[in-house]
Amino acid sequence: MFGLASYSTTATLTRRTGTEYDSRGFKKPTEKQEQITVFLDAPSTVEPTSVGASETDIYTQTLYAAPGTSINAKDKITISGTTYQVVGVSPPITNIFTGTTFYTEIKIRRITT
Repeated sequence: MFGLASYSTTATLTRRTGTEYDSRGFKKPTEKQEQITVFLDAPSTVEPTSVGASETDIYTQTLYAAPGTSINAKDKITISGTTYQVVGVSPPITNIFTGTTFYTEIKIRRITT
């Protein structure tokens, strides 16, 4: 049986809840923040790329959140002051045989230039 990493940390989950209009009539997203506990998966991937004259690194990481946590593709996660984008949708998954809800696996990435 696999276990979670023993290192957990508190992260800020920023959810996009809708849109509103600013004073000039432009749409802007409305966001709601909440604190969640996540477990960091040890390995991360760095993909160096060069586009034109700039060097870009893409860091990818896998997190695990409490069972039943639902994460959308437009959400952002901030860990220790660093903001990451969520890759894809991370719905809660339930074991079809036992009904147990698994920890939610979240793929995140950070792009630096």
